[in-house]
Amino acid sequence: MGGDERSILVIEPLTPPEEFLNYSSGFERTVHCPEMSFLHRPQQVLARRLLFQVHVWTGLVTALYAIFIGITGAALVFRADLQKWTYPAFFAQRANGADPASAETVIASLEREFPGYRFSGFDYPSDRRGTFLAYLAKDAELRTVFLDAASGAVIGELPRNGWIQQLQELHFTFLAGQPGYLYNGIGASCLLVMCLSGVVVWWPGFSRAGQALVVHLDRGWRRVVWELHGAAAIWTVVLLIMWAASGIYFSFPVPFRAATERFLTLTPYASMQSGAPVPVPPPRPRDLVRAAQARVPGAQLARFGIPSGPRGTYSVTLARERHGDGDSSDEVTVYFDRFSGRELTTIDQAHQTAGDFFLVWLGRLHAGNFGGWPIKLVWFAAGLVFPLLAASGSVMWWNRFVRPRLRPTTRSPSSA
Repeated sequence: MGGDERSILVIEPLTPPEEFLNYSSGFERTVHCPEMSFLHRPQQVLARRLLFQVHVWTGLVTALYAIFIGITGAALVFRADLQKWTYPAFFAQRANGADPASAETVIASLEREFPGYRFSGFDYPSDRRGTFLAYLAKDAELRTVFLDAASGAVIGELPRNGWIQQLQELHFTFLAGQPGYLYNGIGASCLLVMCLSGVVVWWPGFSRAGQALVVHLDRGWRRVVWELHGAAAIWTVVLLIMWAASGIYFSFPVPFRAATERFLTLTPYASMQSGAPVPVPPPRPRDLVRAAQARVPGAQLARFGIPSGPRGTYSVTLARERHGDGDSSDEVTVYFDRFSGRELTTIDQAHQTAGDFFLVWLGRLHAGNFGGWPIKLVWFAAGLVFPLLAASGSVMWWNRFVRPRLRPTTRSPSSA
């Protein structure tokens, strides 16, 4: 053992589940053993033992957050369906072949019904939602308004304190407003650390990898809890890491985008501005829509944007394939000068960079708004793994750290 350079520093082996069930907090002794390695005997590798401590205590700190975010996130997988069932009038399908109301009509309806409110544009009817949709704001107040597809008349708005909206705000901000995004980002960062360290902690070595993928119900309950924790985590770990990473993205979009740009190319944000005012009649929205449709024949109208600020621009977004499916890779946006109606530029999302593709799909994967009901059901079940891991991990922590300290100590006669 003396001078063998292949020797590595390891801890006296403790095989699962004793590591959690009967684990001593001290590092009793170290041995040099050239045969040991992480791939074959991971429990004896010092770095893995340290990550075990990180995993346990990070999991304990974030247990309540994991339970909360997992349950609300699982429910929100069905958000679109819940809204459609709760507010059927807002999602009624329009008649086949019927042309939507003109952009002027929709804008006039919004300005008439909601004077003093700002809005950046509106979304056109889609296969999922047969109505116009607009978001209006005044100070800190936000309203979600629906308009009839044929007439452009306002037909109603989502209740600002409706249960679906409250569930959404619970998941995003804990009903704490803007500071809630910071709290959520910190929690998601802790979940990411827990997931990554958990992958290392779970690895049992080549000889036991197959056994670690299943739960043996014929063993003691503490062992069943330990195996359930590991198996549930490893079968869903890719989704769990994705949700943690995308949660960080939604909470800290600017730093996350900057970090992404260090590895992947991103398309710069478009910053369009209108020129100086000109002595001509202002463009009519319907003419801008026709010009955009001529640019992308056969595409579906997706969104009409109105100028924001004195140098803002009009924009018309069209979808080559299908509007409202959550996939923006087929969208084309044409920008127009607000004074002259001159076309300024066209941005085609089909020319996305690898970084653009990554961020778009990170958002879609987080919400599970693709693939229909099979994806929704898988996402729902996987979302509930977060509270399952928090509960089972807490039970294991109790058995390891708390329960032994609650046992009464007895003195032997010889020690009296």
